[in-house]
Amino acid sequence: MGYLWQKAKKNGEVVENKLVSTSEPTAVLLTLDKQNLKADGYDVAHIEARLIDKEGNPVKTQNRKITFKVEGHATILGVDNGSPRNVQDYKSNTVTTSQGRALMILQSKKESTTITISATAKDLNSAPVSIVIKE
Repeated sequence: MGYLWQKAKKNGEVVENKLVSTSEPTAVLLTLDKQNLKADGYDVAHIEARLIDKEGNPVKTQNRKITFKVEGHATILGVDNGSPRNVQDYKSNTVTTSQGRALMILQSKKESTTITISATAKDLNSAPVSIVIKE
C-alpha cells in the first residue's frame, strides 16, 4: 500500500490532498441517505454498498457480486451500479459493483417497523444497518 500527497496553494491557502493505494477488499460498507422513513408506502432510502480494504479505504479497482438482504417489511425498488454498460436486472437484490460501488433503493410500506439491511459478497460481509419506518 502506498500514499501520494499533493500540496498546492490556492488563493494564498495551502491545500492538501492524499491518494491512497488499497489492498484486497475485506468488507462491504453500507451507508444510508436516511435513517428514518415515513410509513406512507412512498418514502424511499438509498443504500450504498462500497467495497473497502482492511484500513477502511474504498477499493475502486475490483468488482464483486453483492447480495442485499432486507429483514422487515419494505420493498426493494431496485439495484444498480451506475455503469452505463450495466445490463443487469435492476428488479433484484443482487448486483455486481462498478468501481467497487453499488446502490439499492428501498421503499417503505404502510406500517411502522424497523428494517435491518446487510450485504454479502464472496468472502465479504457488511455490518448491518437499520432504518426505522414510522407514521
